Formats: sequence, structure tokens, C-alpha cells
Amino acid sequence: MSFSALSAVMSISVEYSCTSGTAMVSWARVFGADSYRAVATGSGRTVLSCTSQGTECQITGVGCGDDYMVQVTAVSKSCVSKVNTTSHFATVPCPPKNLNLYRECSSNVIIFSWAATNNTAHYRAKAVDSEGENMDCMTLDTSCFFTNTVCGRHYTFTVYSVSSGCNSQASPPVAVRTAPCMPQNLLSSADCRSDVLTSTWDRAEGALAYTVEAWGNKDENNRYNCSSFTNTCAIPSVHCGESLTMYITAFDDNCPSYRTLGRVAETVPCVPQNVSAAMYCGSDSITLNWQVSYGSLFYIATAMDDAGVVHTCNSMDTKCQIKGLRCSSTYKAFVTATNLKCNSSDSEIVTIETAPCLPDHIEAFLDCAANHALIVWQGHHSILSYTAAIEDTEGGLLSCSTTGNNCTVPSLKCGQLYSVSVMHHDGICPSIPSQAITMESVPCGPANVQTEMDCGSGTLTVSWDTSLRALGYTTIISHGNREQVTCNSTATSCSVDTLDCGEEYVVEVMSVNRSCLSMPSQAMVIREVPCVPTNVTAHRTCGESPVALTWDASRGAKSYTAIAMGNSGHRTECTSNDTTCSLEDLLCGQTYSLSVLAMDDACSSTESSMVTLQTGGDGVINSGVDVICFWVKQSINQSSNLLDWLSREKP
Repeated sequence: MSFSALSAVMSISVEYSCTSGTAMVSWARVFGADSYRAVATGSGRTVLSCTSQGTECQITGVGCGDDYMVQVTAVSKSCVSKVNTTSHFATVPCPPKNLNLYRECSSNVIIFSWAATNNTAHYRAKAVDSEGENMDCMTLDTSCFFTNTVCGRHYTFTVYSVSSGCNSQASPPVAVRTAPCMPQNLLSSADCRSDVLTSTWDRAEGALAYTVEAWGNKDENNRYNCSSFTNTCAIPSVHCGESLTMYITAFDDNCPSYRTLGRVAETVPCVPQNVSAAMYCGSDSITLNWQVSYGSLFYIATAMDDAGVVHTCNSMDTKCQIKGLRCSSTYKAFVTATNLKCNSSDSEIVTIETAPCLPDHIEAFLDCAANHALIVWQGHHSILSYTAAIEDTEGGLLSCSTTGNNCTVPSLKCGQLYSVSVMHHDGICPSIPSQAITMESVPCGPANVQTEMDCGSGTLTVSWDTSLRALGYTTIISHGNREQVTCNSTATSCSVDTLDCGEEYVVEVMSVNRSCLSMPSQAMVIREVPCVPTNVTAHRTCGESPVALTWDASRGAKSYTAIAMGNSGHRTECTSNDTTCSLEDLLCGQTYSLSVLAMDDACSSTESSMVTLQTGGDGVINSGVDVICFWVKQSINQSSNLLDWLSREKP
């Protein structure tokens, strides 16, 4: 082939497509050229080419991870141009190879690594677990640490390379499983009828097998275990009274989980040993004693009589008192240990006899006047002495003793509900108290008695504080030798409106229970509202003299007030300690209504009957004489008005 003077191709450009893996080469047209040939030479000496009669052509089959140099020559019929200009392009990186996974069982950290690739700016690795959850890692290095993995899951890893504009295809997937999850809710319980301990738990993700361990507390060498492919297993031949620390571990083909602590397991308590029983004087009970039993939280002591009646008591100690037993009876007793889940077998049986029977048919009689109690009971001939005791609600104790079957307890407190019991002594030891009966004492008299008189109605109200154990109250109002007034009430007050005005009365209040009256309260003296004055009479003198009122004395009155009320509203009054009073300052030409009130230290009576009085022009006028007296008085200063005034008055 001969060469001519064709010009070299200038201004070459290349556009590389990551998705199609092709390169579009373009150039400037050369005068005289019939066609053009583009050649791409890779760094590994791979040569690719394309021809075109235009100014561009596409090079295909470009490999990954390579750098290409591109040259374009112009071709005519007889010659090929020289190469003066080149261009370069880099292809998409190749997928990473030599993939490796490293898993740490203890931490579940997974290290994903690969070989470096050409034309790579960085790498993006991806992990997808068996639940579909994704984790991404971007790195400039050739490995990624996946630290937030979840136990018991299957993880698939891929990685691709990233260049300045292109991403490689993803690598082939590699997979690994994390260590099994820790089993949860390990529960262990003993079979109360055997020496087998059964454990159950929730299945752990990723686990193929499980091992349960039990460590005893009594002996470090007491260690037990069992293995299972399911979520339950049983440990035989465990000792009684153990408090076992329980662990469980899950396994897959390569890794164990962390050992998980479960709930403490309690085996069946051991049987109590060396049981003994004792009867105490003065008690309706027996006391059982025993040695400590391993594995027990508390003990149940049981006593059973010949009729099969069972009595029990519970104790966290190594002794227990069983109460409420029948007197003079034989009981069989034993002890059982429990941990609230299982009971031990019953201990050996012991036999015990209870204390002698008590006095019975007890009765209590109250003497209200003497304030003492007579206690009566039915006794037994073999008993040497008896003591009757009565206890009040505050713990106060009174008693009497005798060799007979009754005695008297004096000086009782008022307002008490006494508990009465009797005990005996047979020469060896005292009995327990008999079943108690109750007895009410004389009620206490009311305290803080108050009286209040309603002055308007004359109603007397008596009030007081509540008396202990009183069912009701009686108020007695007396006056000399007259008949008493009685007022009964279940409340703490009582009102009486039938008392005589002006009289003095003595007030006393008593409490009442089912059988007795209390002593009366401290006597209080009260006085009824004064009686209304009667026979009110008005007396007048000529001139400026005041009007004198008189009346009959009122019972209970200490003073009086006379009141004059004019028809125009004018009011005047006078007071007196006697039965007469003078009214001054009356206005002329008025009609006055006159009345009198009687008063003591606390109340006043209602007004007496009205007396009417008419005053003259400048004073009291009832006759012609009054006119003359009035004219003499007024003629000096008011002569000009006299005739007019006289013309209006009667002759």
C-alpha cells in the first residue's frame, strides 16, 4: 500500500457507556478521506477496532477494568493517514474476586474481604439476612466489618466496584450464618413426686441443639446437665432441698451462643427430722419443734385428733404453735416442709395430750346501783382455785379469785364493754382462759351539758357530748316539788317548750344502755323567759308632766321597758326596776300605742297588751281643761295662732 499526503485525523473524542460496554469514537473530517478506522488498544494488548465512512463509529466488546488508547486513521483509495492524535478511556471495573468471610462466634462480627480491582474509586458491599434486612458498607479498602449483625441469621454478601462514573457488576454471593441466639425464658420445675427436674425454654433463632446446666448450692460438686434438640429436657436424680442455678446454651454446627442464666430451680424440700411436741400450761395449743430442712421456705405443722379434725400452723422457723385444740385430748402431730411449689413428705408422727378443760357455762350479772359484776360458772371438783377476769376495751384488767363457783368484781369503769373469762389452777399449772363473754358496765353520765333558751318561743334546748356505749339519753327538768318534765332522745340534744314562764328549773341528763341508767350529770339551774306584764295603765297630769305607766309585776322579771309608739313613727321608752315608769318627750297631736316588756339577765318577754293614748296639740289632751292649760302656756309666744288652733278643736 502506498501512502499519500492525507492529513492526520485531529480532535478525537470517546464516549464510553458503562451499561452497554461500548465506546463511541468520533473525530473531525479529513479532506480526501473515503473512510476511517478507529483502533482501541487495551493495557493488556487487547486490540478492538471499527470502521466508518462518517465521523464516528462504535467499538464493542470492551472488557472490564482496562484502560484503552484510541487512534483514528483516515483512508483513501490509495493511502492511509498518519496517526498524530490519540485518546484514552477507562472501562467499568471488574467485579471483585477472591471473596472471603470471617465470622467471630462470640461477637457476631463478620469481616467480608475481596481482591482489589482496577479503575476502582471505592467499593460498596451489601449484606442481606434471612429476614430480608439489608446492611451496606462503602469503603476505600478491600474489606468491610459488619458489626450490627443479628444472632442466628443467614447472611448473603455481595460487593461491586465503583469508578468515577461506572459501577461494576456485583460479585458472586457468599454466605455465612451468625452464632445462635441466646435461649430465653428458661424455666425449671421439680416433679414433686420424684427426683426429676424438667426444664423448658423458648427456641432460639439459629439453634440446632441445646445444653442445660444446673449448679447446686449445697455442694459445688452437685452439677447436673441435659441436652436436647427440642425446647425441653429432663435431669434425673437431683437431690432434695437444692436451690439450683440454671444455665442454657444454644449450638449450631460451628458456634455456641452465650450461656444464658435462667430462673433458679427449687427441688423438692427435704423431710423435716427430729420432730418433738410440747404442751404448755394455760394454753389451748401444742408446740412442735424440728431441725432445719434444706430447700424449705416455711413449714406446715399439723395436729389431728381421734375424730380426724385437723389443725395447722405455718412457720419460717423450726418451731410452730398450733392453737385452738380441744382440751384433754390426744393429738397426732407431724411437720411438712414446702417451697410453695412442692411439699416434702410428712415427717415422723409424734403423739401429744392437750391441757385440761376449762370452766364453762359462764354468766355475768351487773348490779347497776352498786356498780359491780357477779361472775358465775360451772366448775370441776379436781380444781383447786378459780380466777375470774374482766378486761375493758383499753386493756384495763379487774379480777376476783375463789375456790367456789362465783365471785364479785367491784369498782367497774363506766361506759365499758367488758370481756369476761375464767381460768383455773389444778395444782400443776394454770389453765388457759375460758371462752370470753361480754358484759356492759353502767354507762357514763353525759359530759359538757349545755343549755340554750329561745327567748322568743320559751323553748329550752339541752345538749351534751356523746357518752361511750350509750344507746340513748334522758333529760330531767325539775322545779321544787312540782312534777318533773322528762325528755328522751337518742341524739345528743333535747328540746322542751312546755315550761312555765319566769320559773327557775334544775336540769340533769343521764345516759341509758340496755340495762342501766348512768349517774346524772352535774345539775344546771336555768330560768324560763319572764312572764308578760299585765294590767298596763297610763296616768297623765296637766301641762308638760310626763305620762306615768303602771303594771302588775311579772314572774321572773328583773327590769321592765315601757314603749310608746306614735302613729307618725315617733318612738320613746323608759326602763324601770319597779312596776311603774314615766314616758317623756311625747309629741302633740299623736295617737300612741303603749306596751311593757319584762326582762331578766338573758331574755325579754313578749310585749304586753297595747294601751292607746292620744296627745293634745302640745302635750297630752283629753278634755277642755287641757285646752286652757295649753293656751296659757302658748299665749305668750304663739297668740297669733291660738284662735286658728281653737277653731279646729272641739269646745
